[in-house]
Amino acid sequence: MAVRKDLQTRQIQMIAETEKFVNCERRAYTAERQMAAVQSNNARLQLDIDKLRMKYEPGTTTLTLFS
Repeated sequence: MAVRKDLQTRQIQMIAETEKFVNCERRAYTAERQMAAVQSNNARLQLDIDKLRMKYEPGTTTLTLFS
């Protein structure tokens, strides 16, 4: 009986650890998606800045990407 209870306890612990791991993976995936979206937005904003520089500072012809 004690062996069965110990086995059940270990199974519950294993399920709990698996759930923690899955939650960590989910948070990491969400963070990676958010980071990619922010990087994309930053690149778009940098292009907008470069376009405005070219418009209002005609002598400036170099583009500053991701500075």
